[in-house]
Amino acid sequence: MIGGARPMPPSGPMNRSGATRAWSKDGSGEVVVLVLGAVLLGPGVLCDLAGGIGALLSHGHFVSAPAAAVVALPIGIVRHPLDPALAWPPARRGGLAP
Repeated sequence: MIGGARPMPPSGPMNRSGATRAWSKDGSGEVVVLVLGAVLLGPGVLCDLAGGIGALLSHGHFVSAPAAAVVALPIGIVRHPLDPALAWPPARRGGLAP
């Protein structure tokens, strides 16, 4: 025991209400959720950052997509390879176009 901490019960970790978490006794559920989140959000965040930096360098201001649209940015860029500004929402495209 470290610093007066209570030992964990043999049934696994407990939440604040005292009930054990049945879906993740060894922590693997949290890892799956984190990996899935990184796979889904990672490419969109990178595309948003690249588009924002490109707008900053070419137009002098950073353009970012709304959080709900970030997930769809990579799909939009693949659909419009010759004009990637079309992947951004219409209200944000003005700062991206040349």
